[in-house]
Amino acid sequence: MGLARLSHEDLASAEAAFLRAIELNPNYAMAYQWYAITLQRMERDEESLTMMKMAAELDPQSPLIQMNLAKGVGDDATAEEYFRRAIDIDPDFQLAYYVFAIRLMDSGKPDRAVLLLREYIDRQGPDAYWIPVNVLVWCYRSLNDHEMVDRWVRRLAASNPPAWVLVYERTVSSIVRRDYDQAGRLLHTLAGDVLDDPGRLAYIALYEMVIGHDAHALRVYEQIHTLATEADADVSATECCEPAIIEAMNASDMLASTSVPAVSAAHLYLKENKLVRARGLLEQLSAIVRREMEWERVFGGTYYLLASIHAIEGDPGQALAALRQAVDAGWIHAWYTELDPNLVSLHDSPEFRQIIADMTGRIGEMRERLRLAEADEKKELISQIEE
Repeated sequence: MGLARLSHEDLASAEAAFLRAIELNPNYAMAYQWYAITLQRMERDEESLTMMKMAAELDPQSPLIQMNLAKGVGDDATAEEYFRRAIDIDPDFQLAYYVFAIRLMDSGKPDRAVLLLREYIDRQGPDAYWIPVNVLVWCYRSLNDHEMVDRWVRRLAASNPPAWVLVYERTVSSIVRRDYDQAGRLLHTLAGDVLDDPGRLAYIALYEMVIGHDAHALRVYEQIHTLATEADADVSATECCEPAIIEAMNASDMLASTSVPAVSAAHLYLKENKLVRARGLLEQLSAIVRREMEWERVFGGTYYLLASIHAIEGDPGQALAALRQAVDAGWIHAWYTELDPNLVSLHDSPEFRQIIADMTGRIGEMRERLRLAEADEKKELISQIEE
């Protein structure tokens, strides 16, 4: 009952159902876990963490509970301890690997995420599931290692992902290489593959803006608007568009937590003088920032979202300050920061160029650490073979 209510976002009923389950069986660890997840969705984060810890005490050998506990703590070292515990319990627990890798990415450590994912994929061999491979592509892209991105996109193709995933990755690679003609063709193909998915359509609109196709982007956002209207005929068009675009932050993408498609939609609406929609989006995004600023661990993506909001609202000083905070908190996606249409107003600033240079320098250091780590692994493998 509780899971059914939770799946339909009926959080109050889900809470009541899980509390009843706990009352009937106070030692039922999974009831505590799902109650914790329900509390987290209700933005009651401290209570959620308490319940997840109780679940872990009742079932310390559950890798799923250990992983969810790791997701709930703010301290990176403590989170890693729980993630490692989940992997130690079940070395083939793929979900823990890519959730842990995304946490490392959010913390500005894509080099460590690469080593973690390579460990899992190498052990699984040709049968490795496509999602960890896809996350590895994102890691290498954040490290500006285009050769490895291309290599792992080819491996991704052999992992049988959904068709749209390959088109999406090839689209982003074309954008990074500034091959906007190819990107435009791929975006057209991608739009045909995800016609009914507002979240993925929002990323198509975002990248249409990146390559300068504002008119195409506006049509896609209007398509999202139509989908949302059809999904809930009782809600007015003005009210339902923004939540549909906000939903894009749940997409499986390294930029998801920054709500980038929603900021870009607001930016486009401002340029098109659609002020009601723009202000509605910006108010919701600002509320997301305020909530995330209260977390024990504030990730770089939150500050990047704030920088984007300040930039499109015409406050470059605050935007640059927030962008610097984003980098200090782990934002490492230099390739996107340089291409982001929301930050165009900052491009002539010496401080913006310095921030990009700082990110690029940090990426270079991580690539060197990764090279040394991989060299050590090769030496160890050769030694084992010789023995």
